[in-house]
Amino acid sequence: MDTEKYIEDPNNAYSFQYEYKFSNTYRCITANYIKPENLDKLDLENRNINDLSINGDYLEELIIPNGVTCAIVADLSLRKLYVPDSMEFLYCQNNCLKELELPENIYNVDASNNYIEKVTFRNSAKQLKYLNLKNNRIADFDFTIPESLNYLNIENNPHIHVSPKISLFINMNPIYE
Repeated sequence: MDTEKYIEDPNNAYSFQYEYKFSNTYRCITANYIKPENLDKLDLENRNINDLSINGDYLEELIIPNGVTCAIVADLSLRKLYVPDSMEFLYCQNNCLKELELPENIYNVDASNNYIEKVTFRNSAKQLKYLNLKNNRIADFDFTIPESLNYLNIENNPHIHVSPKISLFINMNPIYE
């Protein structure tokens, strides 16, 4: 596996570092201490990456490029997140997201500890196995529960109205709150 590293002066307020690992089938970017003005230096659109892991300060908006199947974008203060159709695993906890639109092929989503009021799926979530929406502001939650779903956490959403089908799912699976 080849690696390309970019590290700037840590004393510089606009500094960040990233590591780009790549092989024939795996291409990953891990970026630390990223700031909005440095996001374009990652050149996400032209890297053809599979995995993305970013942490930093005050990134209000992030467009995840198509082709990324796994993204860890936690603790960024994100207000808007654009998730591509290729996404399978999304970890976006501890941000400031108000809405989340998810593709139909997604398997795992952890969007806990945000301000999410609305979650939508572009089509049905046929392959969804894990959905954690704990500690958000979801008011209305109604979606067709796929047979594949084995974890659902919607606790601590103070104004949530849960459809009868989802209530039944939760009651039949008491460990999934």
